This record gives sequence, structure tokens and C-alpha cells, in this order.
Amino acid sequence: MTFDKSPRLPTHVPAPQHSKSRPVWACAALALLGYHLYNHIRLDVLLPNSAVASGITWWPCPDITTTQCAYLSVPRDYAHPEANDTVSIFMRKIPATVASKDYLGSILINPGGPGGSGNSLALSYGHRMSAVVDGRYDIIGFDPRGVNMTTPRLGCYENEAQAIHASYKQTLLGVPYDSRGSASFPAGTRARMEHAYLTRLNASFTATSLACLENGNRPMLESVSTAYVVQDIERIVDALGEDGLNYWG
Repeated sequence: MTFDKSPRLPTHVPAPQHSKSRPVWACAALALLGYHLYNHIRLDVLLPNSAVASGITWWPCPDITTTQCAYLSVPRDYAHPEANDTVSIFMRKIPATVASKDYLGSILINPGGPGGSGNSLALSYGHRMSAVVDGRYDIIGFDPRGVNMTTPRLGCYENEAQAIHASYKQTLLGVPYDSRGSASFPAGTRARMEHAYLTRLNASFTATSLACLENGNRPMLESVSTAYVVQDIERIVDALGEDGLNYWG
């Protein structure tokens, strides 16, 4: 699992003034930095406290009020559940647009990764997904435990600046990367480029892992797994009151 993913909120980053003599890559670097600053804005501080509950109470999202946000409380450790030891799963819903007689339920979406934010996926593509199913389903994106808006956070970095810097470095590496390389280069050149890239990428991910070991929330790190995310999904479906799971991811 990668380090904590960050909230995606619409914000305006004023365009910096550049002289014509500055290279184009400087503009791109500033744009990427603005993108990562944008991604680390906290949405949870804007939500009402009552949104964190054992059931699902939907609220208009503070950033995009045509979408709905909620938290669902689930056990941190399903093997040894305790009432005061929970994880709050953050969700964003794109409501169905049809009349109730044509409504078919909910579809949960998740981009995978691992470590991708379903909340961000819903924000970016939820309306397109809704159009594919003719608006007959609620499209619900959730942040898996350890990701983005879901709490407690993994806490691998001492502050937001360190997290932004680490994320930015991965962007500079070109994540995600096409392992086949470019067909325009000879095979030997591609192999050398890919090896050099993977060496840098491994160093970046190793640094993230070490940061988690040094600073991270150990109980949460021990509770981040595919098996537990599956059980979280089951809890979401139960809380929605639906008979089965519709999943798109």
C-alpha cells in the first residue's frame, strides 16, 4: 500500500508570471506542484462531525454540492473488533438522476492501485459513469483504509509538505509507467532505460516504506489489507440496505 493519498478538491491556483526566457519545463514543474498542493487540501475538516457514524448519513459535499459525502464507521481489526477502535471510511456519491420507479440501486467504484482514491474517481469520472448506466444507479466512490480521506491516516510523513514532496517526486519519475517502453528506441536502449527507471522507482517506494516504518500509525499499518477492504465493502453494502454488491473497478 502506498502512503496516504490526498483529497482532490477543486481550487484555483493563480498562474505564475514567467518571463519568455524561462524554459517550458519550469512551467510544467510549477503546474505539477500546484496539482499536488491541490490534492492535499483537507476536506474532512469541512464536513459536519455527525457525518461520522455507524450508519450512513449523506451530506452535500462542501466542495461540490451536487455530490454527497459521508463516513461509515467500521472495525479497524475485524479479527478483534472493539467499539472504540474503528476506521471511518469516506465516501462520495453521484446520485442517480432517474425517477424512483427506474432506480436500480448503487454501484461502488474503486480505481485499484493499490492506494487509489474512489472518492477522487467519483469526483473526476462519476458523472460519466452515471451516464453509461443512464443515471439509474447511485455511483459511490470510497477511499479504502489508509487512503486519502479515510481516517485514521497512515501517518507515514511527519507533515503535509513531506507527503507532497514524495508524491511530486513520483510524478517526476513518470508514475504510472509503461513497462514496454517506447517502440521508437532499439530494444537494448529500451531495456537500459527501463532498468534505470525501475531502479529509481524502487528507491522511491523503499523510501516511502521506511517512512511508514519510522513514523507511521502502526495499528493502521497492520490493518491495511485486501481482505479487510473486502469486509469494508460488505459493511458499506449492508449499510446501504442493498441485497448484493454492484462493483465497478
